[in-house]
Amino acid sequence: MANTAPITGAPSCAPITYDTIALFCDRNGMTLSRFGREAAGDPGLVFAIRDGRAIRPATAAKINAYISGSGSMHVRRVPSGRRTRHADDFAMVARRHRAEMREGCAMLLAAIQRERGEA
Repeated sequence: MANTAPITGAPSCAPITYDTIALFCDRNGMTLSRFGREAAGDPGLVFAIRDGRAIRPATAAKINAYISGSGSMHVRRVPSGRRTRHADDFAMVARRHRAEMREGCAMLLAAIQRERGEA
């Protein structure tokens, strides 16, 4: 279960939760470890927040500044013409699945033909 306790930190920081960071990363095509590395220099930061680690006010301010300075949460930061690693992984799995389906259909057709004596 995700830790949904707000990270308030300094009084000027808006409350930030693990879910907010995860949503930001998803909408911007960024991994959670990359977010932690770029926002605060700690690739394990977001995972630690998810697990309930207390965040210092200075770190909360860095996170808030990073999210605020990155523009709209709805704009993907993936360069045009380039697919994300997740899209590449999905495409590879889809190709493998299609190949397995073709092979399975060919084997099934051959078995039916043998059974009917057509082969």
